[in-house]
Amino acid sequence: MKSGIYKIENIATGMAYIGSSQDIKYRWAQHKGKLARGVHSNVYLQRSFKKHGESKFRFSIIEYCDEDDLLNVEQRYFDNYIILGLWDDLYNMTMVAGGGAQHALSDDEALTIREEHSKGGKGIIQLATEYELSRVTISALVNGYSYHHVGGPIQHEDYYHVTRTHAKVCEELVKEIRIAYAHGGVSQQELSSIYNMKQPAIGSIIRGETWKDIGGPIKGVDYGAPKGSLTEFNVIEIRNLYYSKVFYQKQIAKEFGISESFVSLITSGKRYKTTRGPLKGVKV
Repeated sequence: MKSGIYKIENIATGMAYIGSSQDIKYRWAQHKGKLARGVHSNVYLQRSFKKHGESKFRFSIIEYCDEDDLLNVEQRYFDNYIILGLWDDLYNMTMVAGGGAQHALSDDEALTIREEHSKGGKGIIQLATEYELSRVTISALVNGYSYHHVGGPIQHEDYYHVTRTHAKVCEELVKEIRIAYAHGGVSQQELSSIYNMKQPAIGSIIRGETWKDIGGPIKGVDYGAPKGSLTEFNVIEIRNLYYSKVFYQKQIAKEFGISESFVSLITSGKRYKTTRGPLKGVKV
């Protein structure tokens, strides 16, 4: 198989570029040639290459996948970086897989999404489903982190602060958060990124510690996971992130509030032996 996801990493700084291609090795040759000639379209990557030199850049294949899945898989890696707050560690110039609007949304569609979110009352998860895009991509769009050249209403950060100031909007938001979490497939970290709220606030909403009079499924278990304590879902997330070969143990440890050695125990299967997720040294 020739198609898949690759990474170009500056080993001097830790910065990286994530990309996808139908022929990874040919694509690397293209990158290398353009960088050497000083004509690469990504100005950040080009400047770094000029400053540090070719010897400081390492090319690696992250994952092989079918050509039809390239953009979906690439977007998953982008989303992981965004969720973990590590987007600034990438040279990539857009949060949308494929390089931008020509591969995902037209400017008119981007404008429509912003208006539907701001004026039409549609939630991020609903819009993501309707447009078949990731929740993080929709969040980046409505918050103005992507499609900077497109007009339309940009969601102000204060909208996501759950207070009684905007009771009707916030009640709907609380219900959406609880339903999304209860249905599975969305972690508290993802919800924190999607709704631009602190993770403890998300946890309080899910457990019914705040907004007790608002509907939506309430979790009776404390999923907040104090430092050093992890839920089964956290363990699966850690293993998937490590297996992706994109994130270092140090980054994962910092995100989950545990030590690097404990991350190693989890990824090797020495801890949480009965929990699912890919294990280090075991082919999946």
